Amino acid sequence: MRLSTDEIKNEIVKFVIDVQGCKVSEMIPRLSKEAITSCDNLPSLLDDMISSGELAAVAYSVPSIPYREKLFLLPPGTEFHRTSNEFTELSIESTTDSE
Repeated sequence: MRLSTDEIKNEIVKFVIDVQGCKVSEMIPRLSKEAITSCDNLPSLLDDMISSGELAAVAYSVPSIPYREKLFLLPPGTEFHRTSNEFTELSIESTTDSE
């Protein structure tokens, strides 16, 4: 059975909410076979979902592979805070810039 785009999105959002955030590589094996075979372009679908606020995400790279960007998916509306020498607090609700 082929799932609609909305059904695939609902499955993705439900999974991300249930696990309270995950790497994309952790999500893919946990999706249903129908969702995986019905989705022609998962990276594009995830980009659309992030842009529209259906998911929140953090893009990052690690020192051992700085040329490769990784993505951590979070439930919609997620806020997180980071403290460091440069930032006292950073709150992100989605990956789209409003500036």
